[in-house]
Amino acid sequence: MNYVMFTGRVYKWEFIEERSLEYERLLETKELDKLKVAFPNILGNIFSGAVGIISIIAGYLPLSL
Repeated sequence: MNYVMFTGRVYKWEFIEERSLEYERLLETKELDKLKVAFPNILGNIFSGAVGIISIIAGYLPLSL
């Protein structure tokens, strides 16, 4: 599950892998530092995961009926 949709944060390695051209552009223009944010706390991560799992279950539940 991708936590970006819940937290709005992307890991650096994931950003480099998926958006390498944008990463290079941000490095060249020195705008990357403006986008850096603190890592979400563990409770936020757990809550995001729980919401995601519940959403997936709620989405598949009608298909099983």
